[in-house]
Amino acid sequence: MKIEERIKNARLTKKAKIITQFLLDHPSEAAFMSATSIAKKLNVSDVMVIRLARTLGYDGYYSMQKDLQQKMIAEMETARKRKPSLSEKIIHIGKEQDQSISDMTLSKTWENLQETVWKNPDSKYVDAAKILRSSRKKYIVGFRASAAMALYLSIKMRFVSDDVITLMNADPNEVDQLYSMQEEDCLVVFSMGRYPRMSLFAIEIAKKRRAKIIVITEKETSPAAFGVDIVFIAKSDGLSFSAYAGPLITCEILVTHLAKETWPLRELRIAEIDEEYSQMNFFLT
Repeated sequence: MKIEERIKNARLTKKAKIITQFLLDHPSEAAFMSATSIAKKLNVSDVMVIRLARTLGYDGYYSMQKDLQQKMIAEMETARKRKPSLSEKIIHIGKEQDQSISDMTLSKTWENLQETVWKNPDSKYVDAAKILRSSRKKYIVGFRASAAMALYLSIKMRFVSDDVITLMNADPNEVDQLYSMQEEDCLVVFSMGRYPRMSLFAIEIAKKRRAKIIVITEKETSPAAFGVDIVFIAKSDGLSFSAYAGPLITCEILVTHLAKETWPLRELRIAEIDEEYSQMNFFLT
């Protein structure tokens, strides 16, 4: 029986209805949240979340969560089958007559930016900035096309934070650094497009070490979105290849929140760095 039917047929308390409404309104998010996380988000007890699962006829919360996940996987598979190939997308562009490629790209970029901002409330950035600020070391990970975004965030992060480690090459000698991760550290992973296995490997290492995990990915059903602390949904739909205005604006907002918290302590450090660059004539102006 589908979860929608279970909810419809159940006799629920007022607070149980609040939980079920969240499950119906945000199924892709709820599918990868623990009972404790849902309880905290909705200001109810985790016991109530677990009890609801049994009220709906499941053996327990895990069974209900698994049902939600299977639903998301089925929807993801349906979406994958509908998604045009790169060749089809490029051929389609050639058939467009009403707009120039520049105008079409601008329109698609604006759509990505709007949806990215809409899907990530300001409170999520505040929580992520707190994690980054309190972390001992910050591991920024991105492979293949995501490497450019990992480098971009790392450069920005070093202005407002110390101990930023960037991993962009899926090479054992570089990835070995992840084994130094501790519970006081934080992992930030960019996982877009075809989802490199090495990104998921990095997440598993962080979980084993109880480090905090922040993921920037393109959809709620991403394999990287399961069981992490914070997930930013950054749309990357492009006319042909993936477009990264969404992930980049996510980086900008995140670093700005972090800078707001750390700048009084970092201002002198930045001034010292600028002075060193000036003495080296590093910049033209």
